[in-house]
Amino acid sequence: MRVAVGMDTARRRAAAQARAAARTRALEARRAAEATEPAEVIELITPDEVFDQYAADRRAVGE
Repeated sequence: MRVAVGMDTARRRAAAQARAAARTRALEARRAAEATEPAEVIELITPDEVFDQYAADRRAVGE
C-alpha cells in the first residue's frame, strides 16, 4: 500500500511539473510573439491592361 501511495504521489508531482513547464513555455511563446515586429503591408499595383492569352487578336509566334 505504501508503494502505491508513493507512486501516486510521484505521478501527481510529475503531472504538476509538466503543467507548470507547459505554462512557462506558453508564456514565453506569448512574450516572443508580442516582441516581434508587425508585418509590413505592401500595396500591389495592378496594371490597367491585363494580358489575356486567349484573346482573339493574339497569335502564336511565326504565324
